[in-house]
Amino acid sequence: MLAVAETSATNQKIFRAPRPDEIDAAMSADPAGLPEINGLSAVPTELIDPGNSNTIQARVYGYTTYGSLMNPRQAEMFATTAKTIDQVYNELCLVVSEEYARALTSYAAGNLPRQLRRATRGANLLSHGNAQGTAQNRCQTGDVFSSQSVIKHQFDYIEAGPAAGPGTWFSVSKSLVNALKKVMQENYKGARPARFRRASAVSLPYRDKTVDALICDPPYYDMITYADSSDIFHAWFKRALGSSVPDLFGGAADGSDGLQDKTDEIIVKSKGRRIEGEHRTHDFYEAMLARSFSEARRVLKSDGHLTVIFGHSDPDAWKRLLAALTNSGFVVTSSWPSRTETAVTGAATINVTVTIGCQVAPQNRPVGIAAQVDAEVVSDVKARCRGWDIDGLALQDQLMASYGAALQIVGRYEKVLTPNGETVSLEHYMTLARRAVRDAVALRLNELPLETFDPPTRMAVFWHELYGRSDVPKGEARFFAQSDGLRLEDMKGPILTETKAGFRLRHDPPLSVTPSTNTYELVRAMAGAWPSGSAAVGAILAAAEVPAADAHLWAVVDWVAAKLPTPDPVAISLAAIKRNTSAIQASVSGALPPASPEQLTLDMENA
Repeated sequence: MLAVAETSATNQKIFRAPRPDEIDAAMSADPAGLPEINGLSAVPTELIDPGNSNTIQARVYGYTTYGSLMNPRQAEMFATTAKTIDQVYNELCLVVSEEYARALTSYAAGNLPRQLRRATRGANLLSHGNAQGTAQNRCQTGDVFSSQSVIKHQFDYIEAGPAAGPGTWFSVSKSLVNALKKVMQENYKGARPARFRRASAVSLPYRDKTVDALICDPPYYDMITYADSSDIFHAWFKRALGSSVPDLFGGAADGSDGLQDKTDEIIVKSKGRRIEGEHRTHDFYEAMLARSFSEARRVLKSDGHLTVIFGHSDPDAWKRLLAALTNSGFVVTSSWPSRTETAVTGAATINVTVTIGCQVAPQNRPVGIAAQVDAEVVSDVKARCRGWDIDGLALQDQLMASYGAALQIVGRYEKVLTPNGETVSLEHYMTLARRAVRDAVALRLNELPLETFDPPTRMAVFWHELYGRSDVPKGEARFFAQSDGLRLEDMKGPILTETKAGFRLRHDPPLSVTPSTNTYELVRAMAGAWPSGSAAVGAILAAAEVPAADAHLWAVVDWVAAKLPTPDPVAISLAAIKRNTSAIQASVSGALPPASPEQLTLDMENA
């Protein structure tokens, strides 16, 4: 123990050196001597799966059990708390009903994870305010979790004590009771008791066609490893609630490792060290998601409703979700985006999730004609974009929201046929919805509508608007290309470069210029040739057979120069090109001798 923080009478945080008696008390902790709780060791001995080296970062530092994630004095505090909660339940059963005792005990145990998050190895100092004193300056114990699902580790950490102050039992239990009081005051009148049951989404405990509504928020592939991340809570709950809630914490929900059973967990386990035989793969996820929707259809009444809440930046994830819904016999009847996500999860950053309303597909829906349905989708998405703009939704969020909107239109029809009798694919309508969002944005370069530029340039401009120089996953890049009728494979090289994470927009000059070179490539070639002067840039335009005063060309020059940071070499070259427009145009017109083909090749290689 290096320092102690106390709250003064004026509510200020004061740091001081620990007293000898405090050090002695801390060092005297010995949880190994505590008696068992419900036949379990007082401190969890359940092993952290070696494959959790990413989720449970302390694993790679040698902390192999969930009980070792906290130091001895912390472990003793939690073990004593868990033992007390278990004892309180047995005592309550003597004076109140077993059900009421279970409820009270569960509320008490709800404080355990709140304390664990603030009193475990890895919690850092969370400070607020600024040096100028214009904001409230204060500090507190930080969260042991980072990015929602990763339990971090650090050798120096902040520890909430057992007495008063933030993160202590008194603090977290008081705030929980206050929250419950507020809920009771607001909802007591007219409230009815409800029953909560634990079951698998692929095996619901209800008879056929007996349920009015189902609401689900499916996991998003590998964004959060829910069970792996929450096993730390499960291990302690087993000790605190093994007697009072045996169906959850008495071993019935355990796997062979004594932690949560992950047999049916519908996620993708792709992070951390690979484990032989790991079953939570992409194929498993998609198969189980489809099974869960089929099970939902089984238990729903014919007029029942299924609500799905989903948010993912990868269009492939959306394609699989929507395909699973439609293949299970559902149609989308409504969809709307809402701001529900604010954290960075490590796999994707989303500020918005989309709520999708579904019903079992009705009989005798009409057959749609492709051209007519396409027009309906485009019109509806564009109309929604106006509202989304007013709501301040970012372009990425609008693209995500457009998928559900498109399927709402398509769901009115039994199927949609092309003139030659082929069924239109789901992917077609996702691509069409994305294109409608792009067109609704109405990007203009020097007052020239984006749709008047060549397709690769349109793709490059919209890509930069959304992602700048960030890497984009392959699935998203593929949908991006399809929005302009392009193939991703054809764009790799001309405007995109492949990276480990996906694809990135190119800003370096192309290797050569021909009359078929697109405008975006041509502007990059001009920037690359600029170090050799106006004549070299003019030679680029001459090789591309582009008029010296081409409005679209100079609009892209202006746009790229404005989008890149001022110190960027490409931005510097384009700014110089803009200042020397007359000389460059004169060079193309023949007023100045253009560079020779040999010099042009040399300039491009040097660039």
